[in-house]
This record gives sequence, C-alpha cells and structure tokens, in this order.
Amino acid sequence: MRNYQIKKNNPYVLPHNVYMQIMYIIKDYERLKEELKYIFCESSNYFNEIKNINKNNKFTIITPRISIINSYISSVNAAINYFETQYLNRIENYFDALKAFHNYEYFSIATAKETSDECTSKSTWNRYRCKFSFIVAKNLNLI
Repeated sequence: MRNYQIKKNNPYVLPHNVYMQIMYIIKDYERLKEELKYIFCESSNYFNEIKNINKNNKFTIITPRISIINSYISSVNAAINYFETQYLNRIENYFDALKAFHNYEYFSIATAKETSDECTSKSTWNRYRCKFSFIVAKNLNLI
C-alpha cells in the first residue's frame, strides 16, 4: 500500500521525509519494543558480543541507542493513548489504535455506527493516519 497523505483541508500534513521516517518508526514499533527488551534482559550477553570495549566504556555505546529507542516507543505510545481515549466514548469494545493505523478494515468496523449500514470511508482512515503520524512527529520534535 502506498503511504498517502491527504493534502487538501488537512492540518496534519507533514513534509514527505518526516512522514516517511514516522511511518517506518510506527511500522517498526513491535521490533523496537523487542529490541529494548533484549537489551535490558540480555545486556550481559549483548556486551560480551561487542569486542574490544573497556569495562568503563561499554555503557557509553549502548546508552544513546537505548535513549533513541525509548523515545521512539514513548512517542508512539503517546499517540496510541491519545486515540484510545478519544475513541473510548464512541466505541463500546476495546479500540487498538495501532491496529487501526495499519488496518483499514479494523478501523472501519471499530468506528462504524451501529445504527448505520455504512462503514467509515477510506479518507477518514487516511486522516486518522495523518493525525497519528503528526502526533508521533510532534512528540519526537521533528516538526
């Protein structure tokens, strides 16, 4: 699927390079969580794999990586929490904001009104994705 931003009447339009960075961060969210867990749980094995490092210097290599991964995860979590609270009043069941970002069918069914036979349009889903990515970019101070 193409990564499409609605440009007309959309206050959440990002520059293309920033938008693509955010898309890859969001798509990589689960792997980033696993990598952070691996670094914390298997840190002794991780440090043994790295060769030619002084014992005093090993944390200077790993700490920036942890902080970057943690900032990515926390910014995506902030967007997830924002949308889950926004859709809490509208949806009776649990709303998975990250799944709705990736999957139009889930978003359409989750946000559809019970009284209506129609589902949410694809443009609404694209606006949701734009706002989600805008919140992540704002939390990462990329805009």
